[in-house]
Amino acid sequence: GGDLLDATNTALVSTTCAATLPTGGSCTIDTTRTVLDSDPSPLVNTVTVNYNPQGFPNEIRATASDSVVVNRRAEISISKEADALSKIGDSVTYTFEICNDGASTVTRVSVTDTVLGDLTAFFPASLAPGQCVEVVRTRTVAAGDPDPLVNTVTATYTAGTSSDTATATDSTNLFQPSVDVTKNC
Repeated sequence: GGDLLDATNTALVSTTCAATLPTGGSCTIDTTRTVLDSDPSPLVNTVTVNYNPQGFPNEIRATASDSVVVNRRAEISISKEADALSKIGDSVTYTFEICNDGASTVTRVSVTDTVLGDLTAFFPASLAPGQCVEVVRTRTVAAGDPDPLVNTVTATYTAGTSSDTATATDSTNLFQPSVDVTKNC
């Protein structure tokens, strides 16, 4: 944005334009701008050029527009750690870390776990680019749980029309307390 002939304009990459443009001449201005998460899609850009014929008060103005479709991509990752060892009746602590690895804000769709069930409400509704959030949940080991107690978390977040799903798995070894008694006489 701003005056594209101003050398201090941070959007300016290069220009062949000068204050004077000969009859039939042309020039090129190259600019750059980082797409913001708040930008609409399509992102429309319009340039306006003003020149005055030398010696005349006339102002010659022209405009041109172009647009680009902003591709918002969801890119998430999730990790999961479970207590390494537990037993029936004791709790297991599960620590999740969900991260937005992309350049757009992502919105939560669902988070489910094969042992803990629907965890959606415990995870953030949205994550800013680069943001990571830790979620801790606990569950008591039940008598019918398999040994080892393996479970997988699946998280789905979206950005615009893009969707990304990430999974992580961990397990807890369940020990079975027992006592053997032998008596010899």
